[in-house]
Amino acid sequence: MGEFSSFFQELLVLYSITAIGIAAKKSSILDPSADRAITQLVLYITLPALILYSMDFPLTNELVVQLAWLLFLSCLALGLGCMLAWLWVRKYRLPESRQGVFQGLMVFGNQGFLGYAICFALLAESGIAFAALFNLPFLVLIWTYGIYLMAKSKDSFSWKTLCLNPGVLATLGGLLFLCIPAAWPSPFSYLLHSLGSTTIPLSMVLLGSLLGNLRWEEVVRLGKDQHLWVATGVKLLLLPLLLFPFTYLGVHPEVLMVAVLLTGMPSAPTTPLFAQKYGGDASFGSIGVMISTVLAFVTIPLLYLLLVRFS
Repeated sequence: MGEFSSFFQELLVLYSITAIGIAAKKSSILDPSADRAITQLVLYITLPALILYSMDFPLTNELVVQLAWLLFLSCLALGLGCMLAWLWVRKYRLPESRQGVFQGLMVFGNQGFLGYAICFALLAESGIAFAALFNLPFLVLIWTYGIYLMAKSKDSFSWKTLCLNPGVLATLGGLLFLCIPAAWPSPFSYLLHSLGSTTIPLSMVLLGSLLGNLRWEEVVRLGKDQHLWVATGVKLLLLPLLLFPFTYLGVHPEVLMVAVLLTGMPSAPTTPLFAQKYGGDASFGSIGVMISTVLAFVTIPLLYLLLVRFS
C-alpha cells in the first residue's frame, strides 16, 4: 500500500501542475501563442534530450527481449484500438465531421506528455527509455493514420513530416547509441539531463493550458454525447485491460506496467488539433480529451493497483 500511496502522490503533483496550467490560461498569464511556444520547446528540445539521456545504459540480451515485447504490445494495443473504433463508427454512423475525431480519441493517447510523466514517476530513467520504445509505433501511426482519419486523403501525409518528427529521431538515435559500447561524455550527459528534467513540468503546464481553452457551454453541450463516453471507456479501461493476460506469458513486470499504463492514457490533445487543421469537429475532440483526462485521475491508479496485484 505504501507503493500506491507514493504513486498517487506523484499523480496528484502532476495533476496539480495541470491545474496551474488551466488557471494560467484562464487568467491570461498564458496567451494563445504560449501553447505553440511550449509545444515547440518540449517536442523539439526538452523531450528529445530526456529520451537521449534516458537511453544511456548497456544493451543486454534480456533488454533486447524486453524491447521486443514493448514494440509488440504497442502494435497490439494500437491495432485493437483501430479495429474497435472503426467498428463503432461503421455501426453507429457518426456525422462525417466526428468520425475521424472519434477514432482518434479512442486510438491515440496522451503518451508523449502525461505518459512520459507517469513512467518517469514510477521507474525514473528506465521508465522514459521503455516509454520511448513503446511510443515509436504510436508516433508512426499518429503521423500517418492519425492525419488520414481527419483529412481522409493520402495527399495530407508527408514522409518528411514523419521522418523529421523529433520523438522518432530521438528514439532512433537513442537506439543507435544503445548498440555502441560507450556512455555519453559527462558534460554532454549533464546537458541532456538539465534540459530533459524540464520536460515533465512543462508538459503538464501545456496540458492544462490546452484544457483551459475550453468554454463551459461547450463542455455542457457536448459532454452529453454518448459516443464520447464510449471512446473514453475503451481508451482508459478496455484497451489496457486487454493486455493483462500477458502477465502469464513471462513479460517483465516493468515492461507490462509501461505498456498497460501508456495504453490507458487519456486521449491525446493532438486529436482536436488535427481536427482543427483538417476540418473535423475540433470542439467534439477537445471535450473528449477533457473528459478522459479528468477520469484518468481515477483509472490510472486503478490500473496501477491491478498491475501490482497481478504481477
